[in-house]
Amino acid sequence: WEGSEPWLPFPPEPGPRSVESLGADEGSILHLYRRLLAARRTSPALSVGELRLLDDLPEGVLGYERTHGDDHRTVLVNFLDAPVPVPLHRDFAVDITSDGGLFDGILAPSQAVLVRAAGGSALPR
Repeated sequence: WEGSEPWLPFPPEPGPRSVESLGADEGSILHLYRRLLAARRTSPALSVGELRLLDDLPEGVLGYERTHGDDHRTVLVNFLDAPVPVPLHRDFAVDITSDGGLFDGILAPSQAVLVRAAGGSALPR
């Protein structure tokens, strides 16, 4: 048996998309997924917490909080092609940004962040 043609197209340059290549790049989608899964496993708020949509955000930004006991997480997503400032309390710790870096309160174009509040909500109410 010689096999058959795949029914889905094969990517033109599969090398950069391989697990080996993505594993070597700390900023890759593979590492982002691993950080997100680790955050979900270790956070009661993300796995079983209550959900509250945030409505006092700039236009083009979606946000919600997940809380469970003392665990408070805030997810922010910028759907715009421009940076957007988001007001945050000072007592927050960055969990995850799309590039794994620090979040300074400015959502870059098409950026999503996950922040952990040290003492309650990361955003003013």
